[in-house]
Amino acid sequence: MAIEYCVIDPLKRTINIPASQKTLGAQSDKDSERRYFQCPKIVGDNIDLTKAKIYINAQNASGSVSGKDRYEVTDIKEEGDNVTFSWLISRKIVAYKGKAKFSVCVMVNSEDKEWNTTIAEGEVLEGLELTTPEEREERGQDFLAVLTADADAEEESIEAGKSGYVKGKKVKGKLSNENDFAVTLNNPELATTIINIPGFGQSNLPVIKHTGVIKLKDTSKPVLIKGENTKEFSCTEVASRYGDAEPEDVKAGKTFTSSSGIKKEGTRVENGKVAQGTVKGQGIDDITINTGLSSVSVFVLYAKVTTTNRTGLQTLYYDQNGIQALGIKYSSYLSTPSTEHGEVDVNNGTVTYKPKNGTETTNLISDKEYRWIAIG
Repeated sequence: MAIEYCVIDPLKRTINIPASQKTLGAQSDKDSERRYFQCPKIVGDNIDLTKAKIYINAQNASGSVSGKDRYEVTDIKEEGDNVTFSWLISRKIVAYKGKAKFSVCVMVNSEDKEWNTTIAEGEVLEGLELTTPEEREERGQDFLAVLTADADAEEESIEAGKSGYVKGKKVKGKLSNENDFAVTLNNPELATTIINIPGFGQSNLPVIKHTGVIKLKDTSKPVLIKGENTKEFSCTEVASRYGDAEPEDVKAGKTFTSSSGIKKEGTRVENGKVAQGTVKGQGIDDITINTGLSSVSVFVLYAKVTTTNRTGLQTLYYDQNGIQALGIKYSSYLSTPSTEHGEVDVNNGTVTYKPKNGTETTNLISDKEYRWIAIG
């Protein structure tokens, strides 16, 4: 049998129903009738039905709010400039004899755009059911009362926007889900962690240990949370790296620990001049420092006070072999180290540091004081 379509006119917003399709069913049918629709693919303000959600909004002949239902279309098909789809009619829509109403609703990206037809009507014939919808509803309420007799939730203990049944009655939640967390940091402390060095064995790596407490800022506005509403945390970050220096790279008479983890003594004789000073961080902007030297071979920049709750550069080292840096990415209560860095331009005795575009951990923290050391 050929399919007869209910044709949608997108300009008039009407649904033209063939005479043979006007009867939607008899009372208490269940998923036994389907109506097919045809509509231009593009409607309204260039809304493409193949990229949208389509629903059939329907109201049974009772006219009550509880008699409304929504059906989500799942079988849309593209046929040239048109689309086709269908509606499987539920028992709820044919629960009462008389005129049932329905319309087509189109939604794009949930609620960015919405397009609707006007209301169309279909006939529901009288049927014979052992119980009426009112009787079924009453029996259902009795069943709910028994099923939820021992429930004791109140409005204030159910999240806002959610609902549940308590002692047979529907309860809508009022519990707010808006609150902030407060983080209290303890003073950082030095600690060590054991690492394995190939060809050497175990060694202690110095780290900075951070501890603190996370709790609800406003305890008069509780939210649903698992466990206690106060949490303690602990994390560590590397305090230093052993590096790759050799004795000839370190000033004579000074000792150091390099990549092997073994203490060594430097042999390098330095005749260069040293300059130092301070500079204020300017966020994403470049900073330029006139060191007063005729040339710069080594440049060091570091924050006077280590900051763990602001994102930005902490230390930077520059020489002829390249740049090494350590920055901190702060998010909520967690500080994450980063070795990303910007560029260092040296022009005679003038040093310019340029943060890396789009990388916050390379920025000099605004208004934070940094020390610099330049070696000629």
